[in-house]
Amino acid sequence: MTDSVWIRRHGWWLPPAPFREDHGWHLWPAGQTPSRSPIRLLAPGFEYYVCDGGRSGERRVRFLTEIDAVSQTFAVTSLDEGFRRLEDFFGGQGRTMSWSAWYEDSYATEKFRTPRVFSLLAWTFSVRRSLSVPLPRAQRFAPSGWLHVPRTEVLPA
Repeated sequence: MTDSVWIRRHGWWLPPAPFREDHGWHLWPAGQTPSRSPIRLLAPGFEYYVCDGGRSGERRVRFLTEIDAVSQTFAVTSLDEGFRRLEDFFGGQGRTMSWSAWYEDSYATEKFRTPRVFSLLAWTFSVRRSLSVPLPRAQRFAPSGWLHVPRTEVLPA
């Protein structure tokens, strides 16, 4: 898709609470390729937009971010191992991740209920611009939390 943008839904964040995120991670079954996700594109300088966690039909695109650093893809088999990998990577970038941000995340905890190997990728980012653009009702995020759309569908010309 030419002249397109990636948008990531931050379902846990709702304005007017301040946006304090500076890092992200993605977890998926090892050996699979996450569908409808830019995981293979993530590198320093990659830009994506952040959408708030409002109800469908009320969500807004709020920030343009730029990736600062990306970890290697880790193979992890437990919540503890995943947290250690994230803590090491984020710490090396001068960032922190709270215990609760990982161990109380329903997506991560649900994944590890079944013993298997998962791939884990982490990144840090900086906010480049603030905006407030309604996400069209017809747009639906993939289960991965990502949306890939033509720029003109979500951003003013």
